[in-house]
Amino acid sequence: MTGESVLTAPREQSGGTGGEPLLQVSGLKKHFPVKGGFPIRRTIGAVQAVDGVDITVHAGESFGLVGESGCGKSTTGRLITRLLEPTDGSITYRGQDISHATRKDLAPIRSEIQMIFQDPYS
Repeated sequence: MTGESVLTAPREQSGGTGGEPLLQVSGLKKHFPVKGGFPIRRTIGAVQAVDGVDITVHAGESFGLVGESGCGKSTTGRLITRLLEPTDGSITYRGQDISHATRKDLAPIRSEIQMIFQDPYS
């Protein structure tokens, strides 16, 4: 995907950037296994799509993730929104660690976290 992804944080009544972060991402990693061999497939390596991302977003702030095609922007967004399971790292939203939360645990915050993709052709 070319362009950028933007994660938006909802505005809170108090505004400002003081206090506890709304979103805290630390050491986020996603490695996809590379399989090989026949007839028995086994892992022979890994593609490091995202490796050691740190992000802090306070209430009322917007965060844009910009980079070249194939650099991991969409994968990072999918990890933060928990559409993908991270290999390592932590994702904290409103003080709650959602790094390995279940689908049921994520249900209440799904409407609060989203990705907005740039469409370069619009």
